[in-house]
Amino acid sequence: DISMSVIRNFPAPVVPEFLPASEKEAGSLKLVYLARIAPMKNTKYVFEVLSKVRSNIELHVYGPVEHEEYWAECRRLIEALPANISVDYKGGVAASNVISILKKYHAYILPTRGENFGHTIFEAASSGLPLIISDATPWKNLQEKEIGFDIPLADSEKFVQAIEWMAGLTLTQLNSMKKKAHDFAESYIFENDDVIAAERCFFR
Repeated sequence: DISMSVIRNFPAPVVPEFLPASEKEAGSLKLVYLARIAPMKNTKYVFEVLSKVRSNIELHVYGPVEHEEYWAECRRLIEALPANISVDYKGGVAASNVISILKKYHAYILPTRGENFGHTIFEAASSGLPLIISDATPWKNLQEKEIGFDIPLADSEKFVQAIEWMAGLTLTQLNSMKKKAHDFAESYIFENDDVIAAERCFFR
């Protein structure tokens, strides 16, 4: 007889220590996108949204380019962005460096078209980043939890509003959200600890 087991996605360990942001000016925001540059991740949508944002935004983009033609479309949008929006493509990143990179920013953005889990989303929360993501992931009701926004892709104006709202936060207000995001990730691990431990044992 063949024995089969179905295992779920399970996340990386939570960052053990929450580190607050050391600086944040009201009216500005340091955003990070860390994912594949691909239509499924909806990378281009980020730049379409940013074209309508009036606050001062610094966005760093990390991830491998999977479709050169798609990335060329993204670059054309980047070049047309207004002066208050700064975008810097940082290239790919090793998995071991993800957390240290994420910690540098104020918030994480990913308007993905769909995720079964969204490991980088979880890693961003674990790193203390509020989330600005689509509603096509398992991570729901983020605004109620005060850790970010999960927004329908059909409503790009809500993405604009979320970014503007985050940019308007003071350092104290941002750090309150960042702490809640970290605590949320920590609680998720605690609440699912028995299942996660069993799944990790499966690979030993």
